[in-house]
This record gives sequence, C-alpha cells and structure tokens, in this order.
Amino acid sequence: MLTDIKQILGTDEHKKIIQEEDEYCISIYMPIYRAGGETRKNPIILKNLAGEAKEKLIARGAENRTISRLMAPVEKLEQGDFFIGDSGRGLALFSNSRFFVQYRLPRQFNEKVHVAGRFYIKPLIPLMNDHVFFILALSQNRSRLLKCNSHDCREISLPGAPDGMDEIRLSNRGGGNLQFHTDSPSSNSRRSVAFHGQLEKGDDENIRKYLRLIDRQIVKVINDEKTPLVLAGVDNLVSSYQIISKYPSISNQSIAGNPEEMHKNELHEKALGIIKPVFMAADTEELQQFERLMSEERAVDGICDILPAVHDGRVSKLFVLKNQSEWGRYDPEHGEVSKHCEMQQGDVEVLNLAIGRTLDSGGDVFIVNSLPVRSMAADKASHD
Repeated sequence: MLTDIKQILGTDEHKKIIQEEDEYCISIYMPIYRAGGETRKNPIILKNLAGEAKEKLIARGAENRTISRLMAPVEKLEQGDFFIGDSGRGLALFSNSRFFVQYRLPRQFNEKVHVAGRFYIKPLIPLMNDHVFFILALSQNRSRLLKCNSHDCREISLPGAPDGMDEIRLSNRGGGNLQFHTDSPSSNSRRSVAFHGQLEKGDDENIRKYLRLIDRQIVKVINDEKTPLVLAGVDNLVSSYQIISKYPSISNQSIAGNPEEMHKNELHEKALGIIKPVFMAADTEELQQFERLMSEERAVDGICDILPAVHDGRVSKLFVLKNQSEWGRYDPEHGEVSKHCEMQQGDVEVLNLAIGRTLDSGGDVFIVNSLPVRSMAADKASHD
C-alpha cells in the first residue's frame, strides 16, 4: 500500500524515524521498477543493498547475531511477493533494535544504504513538504475531484455531490419531455439513472444547480482556502463554475476538453504544467526571504553555526543542498561541531542530524539545488 508521508507527520511512528537514536540504525532507499521485465530487478536490488548494509554493520563492529536480528525483516521482503503489484515508485526501509518500518512511496529514490546512530531522513524531505493541489474534472455525466502533489494523484470522494446532471434533471422531472429508466447496479451498489431525450427548458438553471452542489462539497472537502484548485472541462462548464464557486483559490488556467476522455494521469500531467510555476515562485520567495534575513544577520549558514542553533530550538527554516553530505560529531554540551572529510568511527551525518532536530522542534526543512552560501542555511528569525 502506498504511504502518504504527510499523513504520518506528528505520529509516534514519524517521531521514531526522526528522533530514534540507537547503536545501529539502518536506512535503505531504492527505486521500484514497475514495467514489464524490469520488475525482476527489484528483489535483486534489495538483496544487494541488504548485503551492503551487512558490510557497514560489520565495519561498525556489530556482532553476527545482531546483524541477523536487524536484517531479518529486510531479508523477509526479498524472499516474498512484496514487489508484486504496481504500488509505489520508491521503497524506504528503517530498522534498528526496537523498530522496523517500510514505506512504498510515490517518489523514485536513488539506491542508498545508511548505517549510523540515527535514521537517514533527507530523501523523505521533498515528500514531507511537497505542495498539494486539487483537480476538479467537470462533466455533466460525472465530476471527479483529484488530490495531487508533484508525484502522485488520486481520486477522492465528494459525499453529498450529485453523480451527474441526470440526477438534477430527475429531481425536476415533470417540466419537460423526459423519460428515464434505472440501469443495473453500479460498482458502488448505487443504482444509476439513464435518460432519453432532453428537457425543453430550464437546463441552464439545472447546470447552475449542479455546479453549486458540487462547489458546496468542494469547499467542505478541501477545507483550506489557500490550496490551488485546477479546473478541467469544456469551456461553458468551467466558466460557469468559476462564476458560481465560492472557493477562493481557483487557478486562472484550466485544462480544456472533456475530462471523461482523460485518465487521471493525463489530468495530473496537464495540471502540473499549470501549477508548477506557482509553486516554484513560492519556493523562490522562501530563498529570497532567507537572503534578506542574512543581510540583517537574522540567519546563519554553515553546519558549525547551525547545529547549536538547531539544538537550542532557534531555527524555523533550514535549507540543505540536495547532494551534500557532511560527516562529523556534535558535542551539545559545548555546542561544538567536528567535521571530517570522510566518515570516521562514531561519526554521524551532521546535515541529517540538523534536519532531524529542526523537524523535531517544529521547523521546516527545504532541500534545494543551490544556495547563495555554503552547503546549508538556517532562518532563525522567528525564534530570536
């Protein structure tokens, strides 16, 4: 089953991944191949990554029985039918002496094995703060609401909304030349209504009523006036909904055409072309704000300055370069950071440590492709 990382934020499971410290914390990331013969790669990749994890455990001085215990749940996945099906594009595994969890995720990861005193969470950050938006596919026969981010798109129900225009027409029957009969039960056990002919008058008002009922449920279901909503449909339905709707964050651009003829993946791809520039502008604004705070000496850069600030809970936003890693040790009592060019015995990945501590204290973390300064930066304005 596909995991929605945002749904576990703040839960005990999420806190364990961020906060857990143990002698051996194993983190494994891998892509999941879903097409044809490539699916045979999945158990082979996992087996190879498990072997790499064992080597790293040995290098850190783990005993054979400890290695066997830590790796048993991973090896169980290798041998079973875990990869059968098409759920997920990436796999994340976390194991230590007290805890094991696996996530199928909508983002494809590079292969990665990390063995240290804390779990490696940096690859999860883009999923944790991935922007959410909705698509409303408007059709007279059936309208759909899709909840999306940059990696995934899924249909969600609109309880209380009409199934289609025919349901509205049926409720107003008697005002025109209309016949209907009940079809066989649909997959959701509700009986659908099929119509023959058209109303002679009043259909414009039926459309407005149909759209108002949909909009009433949209406002309830989204429940966040700032989340963008992209409309998909023929021009008359889209323009009518824009006039009628009370939802304040409808995108100015829409997806043209009959959405009944479009798979949700096609709708998702077209909506991303509309919505990505909006989110990119928001991310750019975050970095520009950081630069302003740097000029006012209300932000810091460099791990030696950031870790003490993070430890004291003084960081509200942390920016980390996508492909950057730094090994070292942190002495919280004296606020001192020792950095090493390569991992040494007893080292931790100090950027990962800063990420975990920032999230633990309620701050936000952003993985970025470039920074105006060094490898990471922190906005501490809201905590000064």
